[in-house]
Amino acid sequence: MTTIIVRIAAELFGKEEKKSSRTSYSKNQRAVKIHIRKEMKALKSQHKMAGEEERIGLAQFNKDLLGQKCSGKLASSQEEIYQHLAQMYSDPGRELELGECNILLDPPEPEVQFNLSELQLKEVIEVIHKARARSALGPSDTSCKVYKTYPKPLLRLWKILRVFWRKGTIPEQWQVAEGVWIPKEQNSTQLDQFCIISLLCVEANIFFSAISKRLCT
Repeated sequence: MTTIIVRIAAELFGKEEKKSSRTSYSKNQRAVKIHIRKEMKALKSQHKMAGEEERIGLAQFNKDLLGQKCSGKLASSQEEIYQHLAQMYSDPGRELELGECNILLDPPEPEVQFNLSELQLKEVIEVIHKARARSALGPSDTSCKVYKTYPKPLLRLWKILRVFWRKGTIPEQWQVAEGVWIPKEQNSTQLDQFCIISLLCVEANIFFSAISKRLCT
């Protein structure tokens, strides 16, 4: 009798599927690196055991996986570098008046006002803990690892950031980025064979990261 009741109820109302109790797992950065090391180790052992023809295929697979080796030293003069940067990143009409624009929209007033209170220590700590400790050094020549490891420099940095926030000024060192030329090809020497990345001060990144987080919350 119970079997008949269950069968009729299933035909009328359908069956409810059981939800999986397993939580989705996403690999963190350390797990991804471990996985890549294992694959590289397996490829290395296969390369040793493979024949001549198979080694060519494995070498091509490694090149496709890791990309072409990039090396070189910039041989351009300082004048050529300044001219290249001026052509790429300068706008000759930046000082010209644009005039009125009739297509601009008037945004509505925000429902929640921006938090204008001074930076809290927990905000700075949260930004520092999420930052990469091995990031390249900027113009201040200070690593984020210093503030992660030692509490006294972190506390002093927080007090300095509060002063900048209170005064509403940005230090000149924070307004300058240090350019690093990265080769795109092997044995690169010319400007078109390099890409440039801009490094800001670690303190500036911490300050603006805390402000940008307030904009999102």
